[in-house]
Amino acid sequence: MNTELQKQIDKLNWWHTIKFPGGEISKGDNNYNNNHSMKRYLFPEDLTGKSVLDVGAYDGFWSAEAKSRGAEIVVCTDLTIRPTIKLVSQAFNLDLLTKSVDWNNPNQWEKVFDTVLCYGLVYHLYNPIQGIINCMRLGHEVIIESAINQPAKLDESIPVAWINAKMHDNDNTNYFIPNMNCLRESAFVAAKVIGKHIKIVDEYVEDTRATIKVKVYGN
Repeated sequence: MNTELQKQIDKLNWWHTIKFPGGEISKGDNNYNNNHSMKRYLFPEDLTGKSVLDVGAYDGFWSAEAKSRGAEIVVCTDLTIRPTIKLVSQAFNLDLLTKSVDWNNPNQWEKVFDTVLCYGLVYHLYNPIQGIINCMRLGHEVIIESAINQPAKLDESIPVAWINAKMHDNDNTNYFIPNMNCLRESAFVAAKVIGKHIKIVDEYVEDTRATIKVKVYGN
């Protein structure tokens, strides 16, 4: 273990618990390095030779995990580039976009990735359909994880979303809380807007969180 690197890690505030290549560990409140989390987030078991874009990467746990599972190229970005993800990017040899990216607005990127990770992002967007469109333009596979809210008195087949900044965890950075069917339909609407075809190949629902894995087809 690199004691100097561990000291740098310990000086920072972490959301994610991340085990570094040399055995150093960040002391975040959220440890996703377990089988349950991998299942819940529908995270690919093998990414050998693949290219991955991690949108809203925050500290970079999922970017680091993608690299550990064999991804050849891992690009990570967020609206705010934190010192934590800079350190993770250096340690795991990730490509960090140091210019912040606002996923509410159309992007002009040309590269297409094998997999786009969109974890914990859409409910932070005031323009969530545009955010999903951006992901679908950039990925052959898009994995979207989100907070959801399903009221007991409403038929689950009706797609509905709450536009309320503090509805989820009293957090004023939240704008859009869909129910499960709204999350699905948002993906189909996004695909239709850009002339793509999609198939939801897997999904996972647990309490107030849900993940869908989407295959994207078309030029």
